[in-house]
Amino acid sequence: MAEQPVVSRKRAQTQLKLMKAATEVFAERGIIGSSVEQVCERAGFTRGAFYSNFESKEALCMELLAGEKLFYQKAFAKGVAATFAHFAAHPQDKTKPPYELIEIALELVLPCIFVVEADEDEMWTAAMMIYSELGLYAVREPAIRDAYLEYVRSWTQPFAFLLQQVIPACGLEFTLPVTDAIEVLTAVFEIGCRDSLIEFPRDSADPTAATHAQMEKVKAALLRVARLITRPAASGPVGDSVG
Repeated sequence: MAEQPVVSRKRAQTQLKLMKAATEVFAERGIIGSSVEQVCERAGFTRGAFYSNFESKEALCMELLAGEKLFYQKAFAKGVAATFAHFAAHPQDKTKPPYELIEIALELVLPCIFVVEADEDEMWTAAMMIYSELGLYAVREPAIRDAYLEYVRSWTQPFAFLLQQVIPACGLEFTLPVTDAIEVLTAVFEIGCRDSLIEFPRDSADPTAATHAQMEKVKAALLRVARLITRPAASGPVGDSVG
């Protein structure tokens, strides 16, 4: 019994290595085009090690969904904290025009999602590619559909909550139902991220510059759509503005 925690830690480490390898292989080849053998080779494990941790490739994909959910939840929480910390430290910014407030918030939130730290330079690229791959795989593979839908809900719900707080605080209101606005913004974010990966690949000579170019492209897309689906509220800002 005393050795059980050590075994559990070792098992967890093996699973993490397999999941990291799967993320890399799936991002390169697509999930359908990848085999368990290729994942094992990348991770440095045998097929036996794979199947002692995951029942199938589908089971691995469901664990990846759980990992991706955690990645976005943590990134989102960091972005929110950074935004409120900024406005607490710079209260004069609260008096800026509504869409300038939105732009400031995006400039604080997006780096937490794109991950620009040098030692994690490829994290967001792989995360976004896997997000797209898992969505396509869920269309084809019924076994992971429920997990994929739960994953989507897990990061759109807090996003919706934030918008319902920030938009009125910036003196704006939606011109369409909130649920519809969330769907529009989510779609624009996904398309903007995909297009930014194509236009500014991180395998370029300066991956850090490519990351910042990606963020600028996504920010610009979100700002454009924000102007289309919101308008100045007749009552002005609600509450004590942002932060």
